[in-house]
Amino acid sequence: YQAGNTGNIGEAELARSEADAAMQFLAGTPYAINANLICNHLLYSLYREANQLDIARSFETDAKRFVGQLEAFPDFNMGNFHAALVLEDCGEVEEARQRYLNLLRVNSNFDRYTIAQFLYRQNEVDYALKLLEGTTKDSLLFALKAQLIAEDPARQSEAREMLRSWSQPWGAGEFPGVIPGLLCVIGYPNVAAEQAQRVLELELAGTEDPFLRNKYLLFAGQVKPEDLLASAGGSRTKECEAHHLIAQWALGHGCREYAINHLRQCVGAPWFSEYRNARSLLAKLEDENWPHWLDGEAEVNAIIEN
Repeated sequence: YQAGNTGNIGEAELARSEADAAMQFLAGTPYAINANLICNHLLYSLYREANQLDIARSFETDAKRFVGQLEAFPDFNMGNFHAALVLEDCGEVEEARQRYLNLLRVNSNFDRYTIAQFLYRQNEVDYALKLLEGTTKDSLLFALKAQLIAEDPARQSEAREMLRSWSQPWGAGEFPGVIPGLLCVIGYPNVAAEQAQRVLELELAGTEDPFLRNKYLLFAGQVKPEDLLASAGGSRTKECEAHHLIAQWALGHGCREYAINHLRQCVGAPWFSEYRNARSLLAKLEDENWPHWLDGEAEVNAIIEN
């Protein structure tokens, strides 16, 4: 996981060699198989990101081999989860769907957020909403539910009020930026600015962390996108999050192409939530009429100047 956070291929190669060595002692066990699957999947992603596609394909083949071995352990949740990520990233969507749904069969509460996001990418909004029934305000699932509800133009204001009324206090690292970001995605950048300012005044008044503050200052209109990226300090995880938040901010202001550009730069380990969310937004943006509330293309520089 450390290699996924840094994006260092050398570290990922070392992790793979250690996972391979573990197979000598734990051959045939789901944990050893899953460790090898994770390492090969990560290397596939890193080499693909580096545009070394021949090497990437070799790790894709190895990752899928371990996916096959995990079929002997249908009740192993983490194995099913990582197998689904591999299959989806390799374009085998129906097979991924079966793995995700098998997770629900084994444990109805297992990572419903990731599974609902997958269903969202496949335009199965009703199914995803059914999965999120009973979600309370103390969960990130509540925010995703609001985003899914907003897919229906007639319920967009309902989704806005759901997010606006979410009064859970946030601390450092607790899904920062999620409410302003989603308010932008569903077409309410002014409300997002209000919420961001509220968090800055009530939750982060004594916080000096520039990255944490800039995530909200962006939505409040007090810093530029490049300021948020600069405050990431070269951290792969923070840069991934920053690109995701900038894309949400841009969508809220009608800068569709600018958002797409940042979503494509939202790279990271396959298990990063921002990476998966970026995939969901890119999938939706393949539809030229999405988001449905957007009217024309705005210029991002004009938004910043104003």
